[in-house]
Amino acid sequence: MTHYPWKSLLIAGLLLTLAAPVATAETTYHPAWTNAEGQPWRNEDGLCWRDPTRTGEPTPACGDPVADDQAAMDDESSSAAEPAEQAEQIREIRSEVLFAFDSAELSPRGRNAVRAAIGDIGSDWQITEVEAIGHTDRLGSEAYNRNLSQARADAVADYLESLTALDDARIRATGVGEADPVVECADDQGREALIACLAPNRRTELVLDLTRDN
Repeated sequence: MTHYPWKSLLIAGLLLTLAAPVATAETTYHPAWTNAEGQPWRNEDGLCWRDPTRTGEPTPACGDPVADDQAAMDDESSSAAEPAEQAEQIREIRSEVLFAFDSAELSPRGRNAVRAAIGDIGSDWQITEVEAIGHTDRLGSEAYNRNLSQARADAVADYLESLTALDDARIRATGVGEADPVVECADDQGREALIACLAPNRRTELVLDLTRDN
């Protein structure tokens, strides 16, 4: 009988090979040994014999993912690494609650209202940013209203900065004056009635950016 030393080496190599398809953490593959026709050699369980000393492209005939399967695996990996859930909420507080007439000094009642506005966020949410947006009605000059709305937004933002619950949040203040009314009122009424009609336009909005861990 003719003895072929290379057969002993080949068998020894085969015994070192994992019976199942192997992919490294970097999504590399050990190529399968093939016969003269290019078909993979398989063990008695029908699994491909692999060369543990080399890495290469996947072998679909041995169950390795084809391009579409790999894309699906990549999508799953991306989903697992998705950022935390984001949300935005808006709280609106009337200026009459926050400030005295023609004033930008936040009142005690106003401080209570600001704390209440941010206090009902669920415990699983974190406030990452708050923008205080000041609004006025259209009475008075445009420049006056813009300055008043900015001063009021600054006052609310300063108070937000003092709250320990927002130590890690970014606080911003923006005054838009009379530019974004929510109601329109006719001028053919008494001044007091007009002031009352325009009340919804005099407000501060708190825009809350929230993050919740998945």
